[in-house]
Amino acid sequence: MTHRELVVVKVIGSVLTECNYCLSVYAQRGYLNGFSRAQVLELYKGRASFDPRLDALAKLAYAIFKEQGRAPQNLIKAFFEAGYEEEHLIDCVLAVSSILMGSYMNNLIDLPIDFPAPPKPINQ
Repeated sequence: MTHRELVVVKVIGSVLTECNYCLSVYAQRGYLNGFSRAQVLELYKGRASFDPRLDALAKLAYAIFKEQGRAPQNLIKAFFEAGYEEEHLIDCVLAVSSILMGSYMNNLIDLPIDFPAPPKPINQ
């Protein structure tokens, strides 16, 4: 996976695990990899409508997190139809497991945020 693709998975995971430290890190990495604030905020919802390929990844990653390692077949099919291959699916699952471990650890020890605060959704 590319750096941008990893950011997609890790922003989504940071939001869903409620890890503010991780979210501050991956929001900044998103900006460094060309995402706008609005695009990062869209990733919070498990979508990337600004890029069809990333959108397929975002929707699948969101489902994997929400469904604890499961995802509807239509999202898996859309992922492959977007041009991803089996090794990308493995990379996605590895990124999910990485952010889960990091988020859980950061939440347990309440790691102080030493990055700029992540953007807040407009409705908050």
